[in-house]
Amino acid sequence: MIHTTSKEFAENIDKIFASNNSGYIVVSESTEAEIGNQNDCDFDYCKEHNIPVYDIKRDGGTIVYTKGAVSIAMIFDVKYGWISEKFNSHLVNYLKDHISSEHTIEHIGNDILIDGYKVASGTELRIGDNLEKIYAGFQLSINQDLEAIKHVCKKEMIKVPKGLSDYGITTEEMIIFCEDFWDNFIKTH
Repeated sequence: MIHTTSKEFAENIDKIFASNNSGYIVVSESTEAEIGNQNDCDFDYCKEHNIPVYDIKRDGGTIVYTKGAVSIAMIFDVKYGWISEKFNSHLVNYLKDHISSEHTIEHIGNDILIDGYKVASGTELRIGDNLEKIYAGFQLSINQDLEAIKHVCKKEMIKVPKGLSDYGITTEEMIIFCEDFWDNFIKTH
C-alpha cells in the first residue's frame, strides 16, 4: 500500500484512477474537507477557517476529516467484483474483537455505526474508459469535530458521527487494519 496525504491524493487523482490493482492509505494531517459530486460544502466557511478542500471526483457529498482520520482507497479490475461487503464485514469483526461488548456495532448501507453513531463509511464506483475498474474508498473516523462538520457540510446531518478514538481505537491500529485487509485481498485475487 502507498501511504499519502489528502493533498497528494487529490492532486494525483487522475493518475491514481488510471492505476490498476493499487491501494492507498490516506491519513489526514488537519481538519480537511473532501467533496464529491453534490454541492453541499460551505466553501466560504472553509476559506475563513483555513480548511483545505479536495475534490477527488467521486459520488456523494462532503466528508470532513479531522487530524488522524484514515482512509483506504483501492483501485482494481472489475472482474474481482465489489468489495464493500467484505471490507465492512472485516471492519465489524475487528471492532467486535477490539471494543467492549457493551457497545452495539451495526453495518447499515455504506456505514458502520457504534451505538448509533457513524464511525466509518464507504463508497464504490466503476471507473476507467470502459468502466473496467472499481474504485473503493472507505473512511475511518478516528476523532471528530462535530462543530466543523456542521459548518462545512450544508446538508442536514442524518447520522451523527463519532470517532473511533472514543472506543479506544487509534490511527495506527486502523492503518494496520487497512494494510492487512489490502494484503489479504491481493493474495486472494
